[in-house]
Amino acid sequence: MMVFVRSIAIAAMLATPVLAAFSAIPARADIEVLFADPARFTDAGLHRERGLRATEPTVEGLHEHLSQLGQRHLAPGQSLRIEIRDIDLAGRYEPWRAHTRDVRVLRDITWPRIALRWVLEEDGVLVAEAEETIRDLEYLTRTAGRRSGDLLHYEKAMLDDWFRSRIVERRPVAGDGARGRVQPAGLF
Repeated sequence: MMVFVRSIAIAAMLATPVLAAFSAIPARADIEVLFADPARFTDAGLHRERGLRATEPTVEGLHEHLSQLGQRHLAPGQSLRIEIRDIDLAGRYEPWRAHTRDVRVLRDITWPRIALRWVLEEDGVLVAEAEETIRDLEYLTRTAGRRSGDLLHYEKAMLDDWFRSRIVERRPVAGDGARGRVQPAGLF
């Protein structure tokens, strides 16, 4: 019996550094992207059709893009939850134009707009949260990536700017309809 107790004690002593090493590994970063009722979005179809099926390519493309931004920029232990509440893609379909069924006409008054709500936590502590509508009123001046063939180029560029500003640099929320709070980076 004494040998058995001693074996357990030795095993526990040997396991302690291993367990301590595992507990010292920081939690991985986590991002969750949700879309609230995509069938009702203002203009999320990449083609003229409406409804849930028409919005699927947009939802999938923006979900993948935001997930990649999170994987690239979130630190271990951070978690970000984004709920997309509305999408209005850049440009408009103009049905009165002949032979332009799936051509989106881009004008300076048809900028991209995405309404969202987000929560950023670090090791389970709330760091920032907000509900805001992001817009890129000068989207037509962007030249990088314009020839990429990506139908969501303007929206992704706008989300890149938003992610860098709000999540990475933690700039305060401001503007029409924006509500929330952002703690400066480094406080947590």
